[in-house]
Amino acid sequence: MGISASKGGGEENEFIVLEGIDVDVIFEKYYQLKSELNGNYSAIYNKGDGSIGTITVATSDELPGTLTITHIDEINGIISGTFEFTVLDDDNNEIKITNGRFDLKYTN
Repeated sequence: MGISASKGGGEENEFIVLEGIDVDVIFEKYYQLKSELNGNYSAIYNKGDGSIGTITVATSDELPGTLTITHIDEINGIISGTFEFTVLDDDNNEIKITNGRFDLKYTN
């Protein structure tokens, strides 16, 4: 399972990925965003253009986030939900992603 979004461009580019690695079927419920391991859901935040100073950080078991699937329409292939998480950059500064929401068409 993977959901991604981005905004901006160049050094101001911001990119978020919500993913589930080898996870069971997803249901309308609450999930923790933890470390990037098989069976877990996780989130990645990236800011920058890939040059020096680019930030790429992910959720962890010590600082989990939340993913709530609020609606799944299997007939029309639509999934909706909310998410939030906090990650730490290399200097231990918090980066907070709050009030995240998605309504997407999906494929199996």
